[in-house]
Amino acid sequence: MTTLRAALSTALTLLLGAFSTASAQSVNAESPQPIVDHVEEWTWLWDSDTDVGEFIVPSTYYDRRHGRRYERGGITLRFQLRIPEDREAVRGLIVLVPGLDQHSGRYRHFVEHFRDEFILASCDTRHMGRSNDLMVDLEPGDPQPRQAGHGLRRIRKFFYIVYDLDEFIHEILPRRLAAEGFDFESLPLILVGHSLGGLITLDYVLGNDHNLPTENLAGVILSSPALRPPREIPSLFQRLVINYNYDVNASFGSNTEERMILMVLYQQARDIIMTPMFYLFSLTRMPVDTEWASQWVTDDPWEQIGFQTDQLTIRANPLNFIYQVQEHMIELRGLMEEMSCPYLLFYSQRDRIVNPEGAIEFTARTAGNHPLNRVVPVADTYSHELFRSRPAVRNRLFATAEEWIDELLSQPRTP
Repeated sequence: MTTLRAALSTALTLLLGAFSTASAQSVNAESPQPIVDHVEEWTWLWDSDTDVGEFIVPSTYYDRRHGRRYERGGITLRFQLRIPEDREAVRGLIVLVPGLDQHSGRYRHFVEHFRDEFILASCDTRHMGRSNDLMVDLEPGDPQPRQAGHGLRRIRKFFYIVYDLDEFIHEILPRRLAAEGFDFESLPLILVGHSLGGLITLDYVLGNDHNLPTENLAGVILSSPALRPPREIPSLFQRLVINYNYDVNASFGSNTEERMILMVLYQQARDIIMTPMFYLFSLTRMPVDTEWASQWVTDDPWEQIGFQTDQLTIRANPLNFIYQVQEHMIELRGLMEEMSCPYLLFYSQRDRIVNPEGAIEFTARTAGNHPLNRVVPVADTYSHELFRSRPAVRNRLFATAEEWIDELLSQPRTP
């Protein structure tokens, strides 16, 4: 009996082993290649033909609108520039503005789609990506320095970031393109801003910080623009110091004519008590963890792995910088109606990282300002990084962007 049981056990083991081997072969035949073969896709370089450079922003910024000068800390910024192989096919210049904690390398799919007909450029935001001196020399697989996010603490004013974009567009790109034989002013300029980059782009286009956009600015593409703070933050403390703070500051001094008297009295009392408290919070450099948002970045499993292994993406933000971002969200609410530049806006109705109500409000107040304004709600994904969502979604958005750009560039340019 024992011998028979042993024989049956051996036969069952061999059978299961054969089945497992066959199943593994079947799965491997249909599965993507091992992750190690895709490491290069998640580095910060678009491709081997990309020109990688750097420039030092001056410590004094020239106010292009009023002729004044403002002091700011000089810093080294790093950028990428790609020119199509067929230079006769160039239709314009696209400048990508990265989101919070991101870097220019996260726009590889966008670059691949438009690389044959457009010059593409992107500058990593100060203290982020390769513009962070602690991360500039990182190689794939290197651990991120523990203090990588500390540079954000030193951004004393959010408009420094807007000035950096202004400097990149007005000073650096014209010189670099002239060296390549291109006239910057003759190239239609399209700005593509994602998340925080969308806020920066709108700030720049609207001239909120005394800058003046270049005359060749043709249009703007916005992806999940950060016009409202996140929703459904799991931490009660973060909801208090981030979301509730935004509500208090957004309502402070706002129009009270259409509100009930009891609500007006409540909000005024709340503002008197809470505003000084939030002001004290705004002075602290306490780090705010952003790991909760990682599951909402993209619905593409491979891109999700890429995000988790991306050592150039910062994982925490100081509270004082978050408050500066919120201040500009509120400032732009008062300037939205002035948006005259044509735009294409993508947003996910299921976005958890940026509240889509900000995009909805912006659309309601600006959609009629230009006949080319177009808004595309994306209902079939929760991805915040829409240009890195699953292929079916992102390719559809690229096709929509291509169609919109064709229409934009077919219009006669106005001086």
